[in-house]
Amino acid sequence: MSSIDVADATVFIVGGDSGIGLLIAQHFVRAGTQRIGLIAHDAKQGDAAARTLFTSASGIWALSASGDPASESDADRLLSELSASLGDPDIFINCFSDAGAIRKSVLCAMREQGSGTVVDVGTRIEPPHYTDGIRITWVAAENAAPDAVATAVLQRCG
Repeated sequence: MSSIDVADATVFIVGGDSGIGLLIAQHFVRAGTQRIGLIAHDAKQGDAAARTLFTSASGIWALSASGDPASESDADRLLSELSASLGDPDIFINCFSDAGAIRKSVLCAMREQGSGTVVDVGTRIEPPHYTDGIRITWVAAENAAPDAVATAVLQRCG
């Protein structure tokens, strides 16, 4: 399987409005990514984070959609909102343990495209594997420095 050029990728980050998710988004911006969608619980916080990313680099598109990533109806809406403006995700970063519905929706969209990368950030760690052309991998965040986690996520995507 070929690697994804992060500069030309559309990246969606669940939990990208704060904490480790926002730090990961900032690492993608520094790597040259031009299209970043943040999935947040809180609309104001998500919009503020997207504005911060937008103003941090020339030419970047950073948007936020808010809702419950564990809800199937919200998941479909969140994916539709971001995809309509940014395009379908090439890379999906999941920083929430309870984001199964949005993860499932993104996997379906990636299957239709025939490619993509999913990185789950949390306590679980397993070897990367491929399914239907989609690379699925994990980054352990427990007891790790936030910068190290963000760097590891970027490495898993390239």
